[in-house]
Amino acid sequence: TKDAVYASDFSHADETAEPGHYKVGLASGVTADLTATARTGSARFTYPADKPASLLVRTANSEVGSTDSSVTIDPATRTVSGSVTSGDFCGYLDPEGQRAYYTLYFTARFDRDFKATGTWQDDRLSPGSTSASGGTGGFSHGGRPVAGKGAGGYVEFAPGGGPVNAKVGISYVSQAGAAANLAAENPPKRSFDAVRAAAHDAWRERLGAVRVGGGTDDERTTFYTALYHALLHPNVISDADRRYRGSDGEVHTVAHGHRAQYGTFSGWDVYRGQVQLLTLLDPRTGSDVAQSLYELARQNGGVWDRWLHGASGTHVMNGDPSPIALAGIHAFGGTDFDLRGALASLVKAATVP
Repeated sequence: TKDAVYASDFSHADETAEPGHYKVGLASGVTADLTATARTGSARFTYPADKPASLLVRTANSEVGSTDSSVTIDPATRTVSGSVTSGDFCGYLDPEGQRAYYTLYFTARFDRDFKATGTWQDDRLSPGSTSASGGTGGFSHGGRPVAGKGAGGYVEFAPGGGPVNAKVGISYVSQAGAAANLAAENPPKRSFDAVRAAAHDAWRERLGAVRVGGGTDDERTTFYTALYHALLHPNVISDADRRYRGSDGEVHTVAHGHRAQYGTFSGWDVYRGQVQLLTLLDPRTGSDVAQSLYELARQNGGVWDRWLHGASGTHVMNGDPSPIALAGIHAFGGTDFDLRGALASLVKAATVP
């Protein structure tokens, strides 16, 4: 899609990366500084004082394309909100995957006034506009975005006014859910540095659950990097108010006694050891994952999908990893889930075509 015309180059020498924090100096002279909570992100952009300070919000440009997107810019509240509808997991390999099955909503709030705004749809640029919609086209093009298709918006800030701070909330439930997640986890008075410190402390606590000695610095770095990777999935897909959109497309509430609903479960890849490690380090998380899989199967007509993208089954790979995953979770201490209900469901899934 010739994205390079929009992108800025960078050097790895200008990067700083650690759990919960990423900062990069771009060749354009802009510095992007990013951190996160469970359902929100904080960004701090520093622009050169002598250049236009612009930000593109490319709503349609999901990695594999989109069937629809929307963007709304509100200069009065310094807010950009919108959504993208996508899916297409392994769609470049399997026509079954060439479909949309989730919508991600977002709300972004800025601490600086917008000097100018605009939107685009496909090849039509609309300076001054505050809303647009449209996807990159369907998924029948080998699972890749269609060049020249899509929608988005842009905002421009007065140059030389110091850093631009943005807070972004996301939700798979609704636009209101994205705004509510932002209010709950990243309110206006919470500074970028406070969010960064909390993310640092949260990751330190999780990584500190395993202590190793001996070896070299490089070997210990490799160990903790691998542990960090093992803790990245599955994802929390429920909102701060405990609502989530299930595999049936309907809105549900997290099961009683559980902290969150999880999705993006790479069953075929993780049943041998990753879910056991998650559970060993935090049995409550293991129990929540097991209950989440059971809930999504119940919403999916009793089918325990092998590879869940968000809450949606993708039917990718073969075999039946779910019984082994739940047995592993239970064996390693994650026993706080509906074992009898899950077992009955798994037996039916294994014996009734």
